[in-house]
Amino acid sequence: MAKIYTEAARVIVWLGDAERYGEEAPNELRVAVVKGSWKGKKKDTSPAVKHLLQRPWFERVLQEVAAARQVTIKCGHAEIDGDDFCQGIEAVILPATDKLDLIRNVCCLIKDAGLRPRYDLVREQGGDRFSLKIAPWPNF
Repeated sequence: MAKIYTEAARVIVWLGDAERYGEEAPNELRVAVVKGSWKGKKKDTSPAVKHLLQRPWFERVLQEVAAARQVTIKCGHAEIDGDDFCQGIEAVILPATDKLDLIRNVCCLIKDAGLRPRYDLVREQGGDRFSLKIAPWPNF
């Protein structure tokens, strides 16, 4: 998979079907960015955004965003640019969750996507697996 993500011009992070609140969250994050930038303060987190942040997707997107140069996040039919998503996350008061550090780290990876060079892949010894040879997850 590392090989695919390094060669992609854009990576789409699929969060799954809309389920409860799924398609509302991206729009609410966009609104939070606009309102937050006007007032200079954070917006309370809506139920839709809270529900989105509780999904298990943060734990699996690391390989998708670690090598990406552009990120789009989709949930059901709704989509949001990765930068807008991260600005929205920064504009809301995040709920207390054990995923808070993970959420912030994923956003850091997404925000840096445009600065990321194409990685040289290294074939891992004795196999068909590839590695990006970037820092292991705990070091982010």
